Amino acid sequence: MGNIVLDDTYTMRCYSIEKTEKYDTAKMVETWDTVEATRTYDVTLRKDPRMVNNGCMVHTALHGTAFTQWLGAVDGLNMNSQINEEWHVTQADGSE
Repeated sequence: MGNIVLDDTYTMRCYSIEKTEKYDTAKMVETWDTVEATRTYDVTLRKDPRMVNNGCMVHTALHGTAFTQWLGAVDGLNMNSQINEEWHVTQADGSE
């Protein structure tokens, strides 16, 4: 892995997590550059047996859209240094 020098050509994004009424769902707020540039997501932890038994993923759903995101470990075990990110669109039958 290399180091990238961050300068004014990069857009800095900030994330905050807020508690919701649902015990298994949080709200993530993504902001960058201006207050108007804000997006919100539902965030849940879900089972993910694609790589390993009893695996898990972080699942996000972008408010106001059908876009969802699956975040998991590349090796199915550890998200410390590298993640696998997949964007999906929720279909009429609820599948992604």
